[in-house]
Amino acid sequence: MQFLNITNMKKAFLLITLILLGIIGFAQNTSPLVVKDFMLQTNGIMDIEQVPRDARTDWDNNPVCMIQVKAVGFDENLMQKFVFVPNGLDIMHKTIRDGMVILYVSSNKTGEIVIKHMGDCTFKLPYKLEGHKIYVLTLGMETATLVIRTIPTNAEIYVDNQKVGTGEAISAVSIGGEHRYRVVCEDYYTKEGVVVFSKREEKSINVELEPNFSYIIIKTDPSGADVYIDDVKVGTTPYQMKKITLGNHVVELKKNGYESYADMISIIRGEINRQLENVPLTAMRVAYGTIFVTSTPEGADINIDGEYKGRTPQTIEMLIGEHTIVVTKEGSSPASKTVTVNENQTTNVSLYLESGREIAISTNGTGDKIYVDGNYIGVSPLKTIMGYGNHNVEAVRGDKKSKKSIKVEKTGGATSVHLDISDNLFITVNGVSFEMVKVNGGTYTKGKQGFTKQVTVGAYYIGKYEVTFELWDAVMGTESDKSVINNPKEYVSWNAGQEFVKRLNQLTGKNFRLPTEAEWEYAARGGEKSKGYKYSGGDNLDDVAWYYSNSHGSSHPVGTKLPNELGIYDMTGNVCEWCQDSYECYNPQYIGMKYLGRYWGRVYRGGGNQKLNYECDMLESYELNPASYEDRFDLRDFGIRLVINAEDKTNAKTGVMDITSNPEGATIMIDGKKYGCTPVTLDSVPGDYVVRLSKHGYEDVEQRIQVKAGWSETTVVKMNRIKQQKNGNESRGVFSVSDDTKVCFAIGNLQYKASTNTWRFAEQPWEVIGKPNEKRSQKYDGWIDLFSWGTGNNPIQPYGFSCDNGPFNDWGDNVISNGDGKTWFTLTNDEWHYVLDKRKTNSGINYVLATVNKVQGLIILPDDWDVSNYKLSKEPYYESNKLSQAVWEKSFEPKGAVFLPATAGILVNKITKEASPEGYYWSSVYYKKDNAFAIGFHKKNDQYNLYSNDGVYALSYENRNRGVCVRLVRLAE
Repeated sequence: MQFLNITNMKKAFLLITLILLGIIGFAQNTSPLVVKDFMLQTNGIMDIEQVPRDARTDWDNNPVCMIQVKAVGFDENLMQKFVFVPNGLDIMHKTIRDGMVILYVSSNKTGEIVIKHMGDCTFKLPYKLEGHKIYVLTLGMETATLVIRTIPTNAEIYVDNQKVGTGEAISAVSIGGEHRYRVVCEDYYTKEGVVVFSKREEKSINVELEPNFSYIIIKTDPSGADVYIDDVKVGTTPYQMKKITLGNHVVELKKNGYESYADMISIIRGEINRQLENVPLTAMRVAYGTIFVTSTPEGADINIDGEYKGRTPQTIEMLIGEHTIVVTKEGSSPASKTVTVNENQTTNVSLYLESGREIAISTNGTGDKIYVDGNYIGVSPLKTIMGYGNHNVEAVRGDKKSKKSIKVEKTGGATSVHLDISDNLFITVNGVSFEMVKVNGGTYTKGKQGFTKQVTVGAYYIGKYEVTFELWDAVMGTESDKSVINNPKEYVSWNAGQEFVKRLNQLTGKNFRLPTEAEWEYAARGGEKSKGYKYSGGDNLDDVAWYYSNSHGSSHPVGTKLPNELGIYDMTGNVCEWCQDSYECYNPQYIGMKYLGRYWGRVYRGGGNQKLNYECDMLESYELNPASYEDRFDLRDFGIRLVINAEDKTNAKTGVMDITSNPEGATIMIDGKKYGCTPVTLDSVPGDYVVRLSKHGYEDVEQRIQVKAGWSETTVVKMNRIKQQKNGNESRGVFSVSDDTKVCFAIGNLQYKASTNTWRFAEQPWEVIGKPNEKRSQKYDGWIDLFSWGTGNNPIQPYGFSCDNGPFNDWGDNVISNGDGKTWFTLTNDEWHYVLDKRKTNSGINYVLATVNKVQGLIILPDDWDVSNYKLSKEPYYESNKLSQAVWEKSFEPKGAVFLPATAGILVNKITKEASPEGYYWSSVYYKKDNAFAIGFHKKNDQYNLYSNDGVYALSYENRNRGVCVRLVRLAE
């Protein structure tokens, strides 16, 4: 038996298929389908195992490739109806998955494919296809235009269940299928329809909806009658209701002095109902009689049906009918009676007013004005006869009031009433009121467990509640969500609190401020009424505070927990509260608690909704550096509480001197005595003080401050950099580090040799040694370039810092300053942040990660960098910009760019002395305790990427005893 050649068999099968389909020869495109795109899928290799074995090559033994056919606007069911006919190449297999038609077709051939759907769409291959590759063919449909206009013009238009407009809509719809439209409008009947397009064209449809309501016009003679429809008052005549539902309605017309009129009307679709357009009203006959009222005792006030009619005895004309008479007289109980008045007759009414009881009225003061039922009766304390029944008693002291209700009875009941007039202040700003609780001054032991000292505070007022979102919005002009307006304002930095206080004082003309730490703790303890509770207001934290365990991680409306002894709420929960003071540091290693001075951090007290129970101790003091916590997530449960001095001059023995500088960290001398570094907050006796601030690299500033009793004000001193001459060690670029300060960077990192006490700059920007100054002695003859924070004054001091170390002095103290002592300095953390993130440059690029001369690091571009100098990538990887030494010296160094190497940026293994591929550079700013601010950078997605999406962060902080690089700057000319 003779077998056919396999190749010949495939060709024979294809010929038969073509004959059966009748596709020998192709017509022009007649289908609304169009080819939108055809492309090779990059790096796409088809899985040959998914192809049946007999379809892996075409009839000519060419390997097949895959074409993924996607049709925009078609679902999988519709695509199954597509017919694909080849011409010049073979389709060996077809399947549908993932919403696509998958074709396995010949490679190494030219030809075309005809897609049959409502006609023929011919796609000619643009080139020969490669075997086993994946191609994507994207199809679309030609569209037509459907325009729909409606009456009324506020009707909503839907096409194929999608809203396309109101009143008028223009939609692009596919050719060849049905498209349903629907027009909907309130008070109208919905209208629907179908439209079909067979070619590219525009069709307009005008749709007028039929109303499902009608109109009613009601007029009366005379006009002015009240109109009730189905027992609901809707207006007065003449009256026109433009929309009334179809069906039957009861209409009633009422006017004083006229008989009521009622009728049933039927409302019919599309008709204006005029059934009640001329309704005559029948006047009622008015009849009168008289009442003669007498009382014992006489001279009582007469009220009939709630209207005053004079005093007894009195004859009064009244309409016939039933009336209620009440007579009252001071010192007697009221009397009342209901009578019926007949036409042209006199009704006699005689009422007896019983005398009341003597009631004693007192207040928590003397001379307060007393009012009973709105009538002034004298000053406290006093006694008065009050009639039986209910009375309102009010005491007034200046602009403060207290009111109580009392019931006087014939037997039993109250014989006295006492009113407390609060000493609290009530302030209103932009329509929002808040209350300040009076705290009388006193002396107490501040702190706990050895961290204590005797403190005396004068009288002051403190906020009954923390500042709420509502009050914050009223002062700052913001608009918060209505659901939280009674919650305490959160995410408040210390500086933002100062700005709030400043604006509040401008609006009220008063001198509000934040509490001192001593004032806060005294008020939290309960002041002179303290009962010695563990928390502010009680010993059970859940009763008095919202904190982590019961708050569900969010704040709650103020005043929803129990108050403390002074009536103050939330002092150990809801949000932490900033104080005015700088943090005071004590060293527990010293007997008697050695006082180490005030620190840059500001104090905050009390617990918050994010704090654990042990963090809600009202006697514990905490601190944060305001310069480092602006708009931070860390402040989510931070807020403020207001304080204002009392007018009690005898208790106000001191004032508050609050001094800060820009930049912070300046040494402060007051009357020749050193008080640490700015910012500082000091309780000071009244008088004049001479304050002198000094900081390396800045001009000294001297200022006179006058302190008054009960006075508190923040003094901010602006310090100016010392002007210096260029000395040739810096780069050619100019970099803005603030709105008004520009610097030049040193060419290389700072280096030091202990054996010769010699400082130098690295000759090349990429030069790194990676040797730290840990326990280096003066015998060590190598260079080091990884320094502990603060070694500008003592280059060989060992690692290890505690909170008693003073603020960092710039590196200008060292011999590298060429004799003038103040040429070079390190940037502050704010200046690093400005040069990296906030600075505006010509190129729009402040920095990039790069590899220069095979060294990884950070390139900082000068203010005037021109992007045409060199094309840089902003991808956060060192490998994104690879520069040789020649490129650096030609295109970067002459243009002022600065390179900070990273390969020995920080010592991460003190045993092997290995340095990581990341960069850290000190700032001149202390953070807190054993930390100082630095910048850092590294390649993205490595194990150290903790702070930033691009691997660069300007406001990091590091342990002050770690080895970190130093790059100095000088002021630009």
